[in-house]
Amino acid sequence: MKQYKLLLILYLCCTGQVHASSFMCSIDIFGLCESSEKISGSINNAVNIIDEGIQRFDRGQRDWQGILKDVSRDLERVGEQTISKAVSGISEGIVLTGIETKCTVDFLRDRVKEDLIRLKGVLTGETPVLIPKLCVPNPSTIDFISVKNGQQKAIKIDGYNLDVNKIEVALVDNFGNESDISSSLTTPSPYLITLNLSDNRINLSQDSQKVVFKLSNETRKTISEISIIQPPKKELYVNLQLLTNSSREIAYFIPPKVGQGDSDFHKRVDIITKVELHISNDRNKIEARLYMRAYEGRHDWTKSEGYSNWEEVYRTEPGWELTRIFSPPFETFQYLDETCCHTDLHWGKNLVELWTILGDTDGSEAGTRTGVSVSFKQVQVELQRAF
Repeated sequence: MKQYKLLLILYLCCTGQVHASSFMCSIDIFGLCESSEKISGSINNAVNIIDEGIQRFDRGQRDWQGILKDVSRDLERVGEQTISKAVSGISEGIVLTGIETKCTVDFLRDRVKEDLIRLKGVLTGETPVLIPKLCVPNPSTIDFISVKNGQQKAIKIDGYNLDVNKIEVALVDNFGNESDISSSLTTPSPYLITLNLSDNRINLSQDSQKVVFKLSNETRKTISEISIIQPPKKELYVNLQLLTNSSREIAYFIPPKVGQGDSDFHKRVDIITKVELHISNDRNKIEARLYMRAYEGRHDWTKSEGYSNWEEVYRTEPGWELTRIFSPPFETFQYLDETCCHTDLHWGKNLVELWTILGDTDGSEAGTRTGVSVSFKQVQVELQRAF
């Protein structure tokens, strides 16, 4: 009899129904919260009473407070005051945490039912299969700017069975990529988990979409999701141009001569050109660069080839930063030039308005005169408020 009363005291302490600093809970220093010893003694009456309470939930009854009162009263009637106190502690724990104002009636009913199943397991020495369940997160969303500014430090979620199965947590971005942030999760009690958003291992970015909580068993079932609120965004069309140039033309680029041939293309140049865009690391500029390959393809195989430097072609207004370029980030053009001594103009497609290309000239040109420039169409971009 003393043995199962000891384990009931441990049950009250380990499930937070008696404050951990109390004398009664000081015995937890021996690690007895994990005890799986079977209970000896005559407790059949207590188990039957708890079973009847569980079955009332199975029959669809929703008055969890009334069921707990009946179970506690019946236990006290048969002389099981300690077990009765454990049942009363279930109700008191819900009231003290205010969970009844946060979660649905069905959630509370299921929690109370599984608390009774857990208590029965303490008495019989059985280990019931209990699945973690989560209620509404507090706060209900993650605000990107508030986290970055240190104003939102954590997410707390009430639930139950949070001590019987490890929960995995993943940060999911707009492209479906997941990163594991389970190391930032703590379980202060079987009824509460806390996600530390201040942990620098959580790489929250402007592409972050949500945080997902999953069971770590073979099902990996999602049990909760929290949306990430990103700063305001806007889409607009912008003109690309060098800051030193009032037109939309990128400065003329002459690729260096390469290979063993001479510097004259002799009226035959196979030309490939390309222009590329990207967002700068500080996210407040669009930069562009040109590529050109000019190749004779006969005689002494004269060739010039290379990339220009990245040049700034657009800068955002103060307080905004670039998140996306909707327009194609590159465009290529290729043709065979078998003429001499004039500049060719070619219309572009999606990104480029006009290619301006010089191939062969009346003298030496590889690495000194043959080159390319482009002018752009308007480009569609997405901007986001900087933090």
